[in-house]
Amino acid sequence: MLKVATSRGHALVCLDARRRTELKVVEHRGNQEQEHLYDRGLRNSQDLRSLFHNLVGFETIIGTFEGYQTMTANMNTPGLNPRKEVPFSFIFKGPPGSGKTTTARALGKMYYSMGFLCTTEIMDCSVTDLIGTYVGQTGPKVKNLLEEALGKVLFIDEAYRLGILRDAFTREAVGELVDCMTKERYMNKLVIVLAGYERSMDQLLSTNEGLRSRFTEIVFPRLRPKDCLRLLQAKLLDKKINILRPRAVHVQQRVLVLFKKLGETASWADARDVGAIAKEITLQLFMNPLPAGQPMEITLEEIARILKRFYRDRRSKKEEEEGGDSSES
Repeated sequence: MLKVATSRGHALVCLDARRRTELKVVEHRGNQEQEHLYDRGLRNSQDLRSLFHNLVGFETIIGTFEGYQTMTANMNTPGLNPRKEVPFSFIFKGPPGSGKTTTARALGKMYYSMGFLCTTEIMDCSVTDLIGTYVGQTGPKVKNLLEEALGKVLFIDEAYRLGILRDAFTREAVGELVDCMTKERYMNKLVIVLAGYERSMDQLLSTNEGLRSRFTEIVFPRLRPKDCLRLLQAKLLDKKINILRPRAVHVQQRVLVLFKKLGETASWADARDVGAIAKEITLQLFMNPLPAGQPMEITLEEIARILKRFYRDRRSKKEEEEGGDSSES
């Protein structure tokens, strides 16, 4: 049995994960105790894959997590403890909108289901939450954050800023984080995720030798044009909207070319922008009178026109920004 006291005075009691599928959380408030039982519902790889619904191109990442799930089950069978073998700290590297935050949330549910965490809760924070404003404040801030994150997933977005600033405060924050991860109080008692762009995260890893050795790196690839189309189709299906087959073969190729051009723009954010396109299509269709008894449909030709407009808007915005820069100089 593992008992962890948090900074808020609560006690989280995790029953032995090798024998139980339930979690008992006992919250001490004065002389009162309240007990809540949570059923651990993620039991097989099919359930795990459901956490990545509508995320395409994630086979390698899902396969990695399925491996952790299988290893945990296999070690539990003969009574071995998998807690020291499964990684609890991750570097998520990838472009914006590639699914890093979604994966962190899935990680919380998966590690909770395996008995490693006391809740599925994700603590979202930024570098600012780690760094103090005066000398001697940063270390305690890091410790307080880890205390609050015990039994949870601590997700630090845009963590690459710790490597870009390179001042005394960020060095202290990184050093304190690495040091705390080796202490019994925090080791394997929370999941830590540092997320950011690949090149910038590599720069962060170079600032402290302990980072690379203590974190498992997961790279989130850019969506290919055909992945963008698959994702758009899945998001529209969620809204009961079907994409009709094109009359001409070249129409699909035109859509793929447009997704490729969008992907080459500086502000393109992969799944996030595909979601924005799906939302615009949904608004357009549902703001008009619905055909009685007929399914909601959109042609690939119409999607090509919408993508073309998106691309044109992105180009116009870039030209405006470049024009502003030249006029200032």
